[in-house]
Amino acid sequence: MLHNYRIKFTSHSLESIKEIDNYFKKTDIKNKRLVFLPKNKKIFTLIKSPHVNNKSKEHFKIEKFKRLVCLTTSSQELKMLLKKLPNDLFIKVSVLD
Repeated sequence: MLHNYRIKFTSHSLESIKEIDNYFKKTDIKNKRLVFLPKNKKIFTLIKSPHVNNKSKEHFKIEKFKRLVCLTTSSQELKMLLKKLPNDLFIKVSVLD
């Protein structure tokens, strides 16, 4: 039986997200839609030595990339799709029916 699924992928690596894009472009699933969500960016600033050199600072950046995929498929096919994806993804699946 076919169901409508909404799958949200998040990752810290852009390469895994690009793999998702390429993978879903190649599949022959009906009613699929790939939505590009905005990335989250956090920048941290730390002081290297707090006592003497107060002006010397280090900057770190963490980015989180997101994609949303809406598709219509069976639950068995969905399990097979999710097994083929990279391991460093955070996946949230919701049923729309």
